[in-house]
Amino acid sequence: MSVPGKMHSFFVPGISLIGVGACQGIPHYVRTYHITKPLIVTDKGIVQTGILKTITDILEGDNIPYSVYDRTVPNPTDENVTEGVAQYKAEGCDGLISIGGGSSHDCCKGIGICCPTAGRFTNTRAWTRSTTCCPITSPSIPRRARPRK
Repeated sequence: MSVPGKMHSFFVPGISLIGVGACQGIPHYVRTYHITKPLIVTDKGIVQTGILKTITDILEGDNIPYSVYDRTVPNPTDENVTEGVAQYKAEGCDGLISIGGGSSHDCCKGIGICCPTAGRFTNTRAWTRSTTCCPITSPSIPRRARPRK
């Protein structure tokens, strides 16, 4: 719910890796930000194309454990974010990697806003566009996603 005259804002800096083989750089950024087990947020289409396997093979090759949330739907709902948050916590994740299009990225950012890491970091780490790290530092950000229809 919006409150007239009240505005919230936050700054999300990012690092983007672009180009052929850019996904090979993911382990470097996972280590740089001291992430020990990322939650990979994606959708069934990315799984079916084999793109997810490419990323998980890279992580496995570097002995980086991960969990996969692949139930993102187009225009993700609050239910997607809630499921992702539950999986993030249940699996002991401490970072996020988004693989796919805008819906996966939006869902991942929603999970990142709702999942401050339990004492491990002072900031939540959300990854967008598969290789961009975005520290989110404001705990007062409204925790909403697109409402279910």
